[in-house]
Amino acid sequence: MPSNYENIRRALYDRKAADADIIQQVFEDRCFGGEYARRRNYIVNHLHKKREPVPTSRPAATNATAAAPVVLGPARSSSLVDVNGQAAVDMQIEVAKQLGLEYTKPVPPRPARFGDRIDNNAIQLAHEAMKKKRDWLEAEREEMYNFAGMHYVYGQHSEPVVTLRFARENPDQLGMASMDGTISICRVLHEKKVIRTLKGHTKGVTDLDWASCNDYLVSASNDKTLRVWKTSSGKCLRIIYGDTEWTAVRFHPSNDNLFVAGNSKGILRTYNVSTGRHQFETKCSGAVTTIEFDHTGNNIFVGDAAGYIYAFSTRRSPNSVSHQLKNTFKKSTTPMFTKADAINSLTFMSWHTCFSSPALLAHCKDGFIRVYSLVERRRESIGGSVSPRSAGYSGIALQRQIPIDTQFYKSKSIFCARGAFIVSASEDQNVYIYDIFEEPSRIVNRLSGHGSPCLAVCWNQHESLLATSDSSGMVIIWKRVKIASDDT
Repeated sequence: MPSNYENIRRALYDRKAADADIIQQVFEDRCFGGEYARRRNYIVNHLHKKREPVPTSRPAATNATAAAPVVLGPARSSSLVDVNGQAAVDMQIEVAKQLGLEYTKPVPPRPARFGDRIDNNAIQLAHEAMKKKRDWLEAEREEMYNFAGMHYVYGQHSEPVVTLRFARENPDQLGMASMDGTISICRVLHEKKVIRTLKGHTKGVTDLDWASCNDYLVSASNDKTLRVWKTSSGKCLRIIYGDTEWTAVRFHPSNDNLFVAGNSKGILRTYNVSTGRHQFETKCSGAVTTIEFDHTGNNIFVGDAAGYIYAFSTRRSPNSVSHQLKNTFKKSTTPMFTKADAINSLTFMSWHTCFSSPALLAHCKDGFIRVYSLVERRRESIGGSVSPRSAGYSGIALQRQIPIDTQFYKSKSIFCARGAFIVSASEDQNVYIYDIFEEPSRIVNRLSGHGSPCLAVCWNQHESLLATSDSSGMVIIWKRVKIASDDT
């Protein structure tokens, strides 16, 4: 085995050397031309005392040019002689003597230092280039959420539509919850029509949500019931009764057998769809107004009417498939920011480019939209090292605060897929799109078409359509202008 190995290695080295010579010859002929190769060979042969005529078409130096200093750059490396360091200098001196020229050693340019005089024209050109780039980015951001106009208008509801939800990963189906006690499921892309109306609630529907498979839909109502619907048939599969109005509900992002609901007494409960029984409950300071899961489904954010935001973690019980709610904060520090007014809506973003952290968008009834960055708590692994997996959220920091007209109604806001933008409904009958990339935030677009205070907003999957609703029951579908960056 050793002899065979040595023979193989020797054969490979010989072949590599032969190939290298051929490659070197081709490289010299194609890249530097034959003139360079002939001059280099002449220099090498001259150092080895092999006198040959200089193969060049350059005329011999005259007395007028003999005294002119010539800067000769370093020669390229050769396999026959080392031209690096002092050998290169000696070679250049010898060539200069043969040509009758004066050798001058090239001086490399000194790098710029602090205090050096800089050309004002170069500074002005740099500022102009930066300004052009900034203007181009601002123009691109402004054009990112332009709209072609109204795509369709739905008017089947006679009372305010308080919640809009597109089906998960389905840009064509839209669910509408109205205070007239009905739920509409509509197609919005090509065949624009109401395909199903879910009737069963005796009072206004306050919230709804789709299961991850889109086969089921859960709704909360002021008639003190929670209902689970089969979306394909419109049949009510389960009714869960309570002792007060249900105000918010959410399916678990990955477990269609679990949903979380909150009521006007501040009770937050997890329910099993198969049995209809609640697994766990906890209490907030005020009526639960909104519920939001993070992208993993392991954390829940809850807003209440007292103006507090809570963070809960869900962990799988070892004895069952249900999830348990566990407060991630001590009781004295449960509120995640200073008490203000009711939280109308919460929207979570797993990673916000402006803050380099997860973010939470809160639409508050005190007249402000607040954007928070979240501080993740890392799980410690065996040995004391910190695992990259998140173990919940330990804190929150206010990053942006935008004034909005919200006094009497429960208007809502959402993040855009590009986190530097948010869409907000306003009571002045308009829908605003804000650019929060810089402080202060600015309005980049305004949609005017509603005749009543706007309440809810919702994007479809690819952000090609935006659905908005108002207090009169009208729902408008806006078509966004497609730009080149949407394909990237």
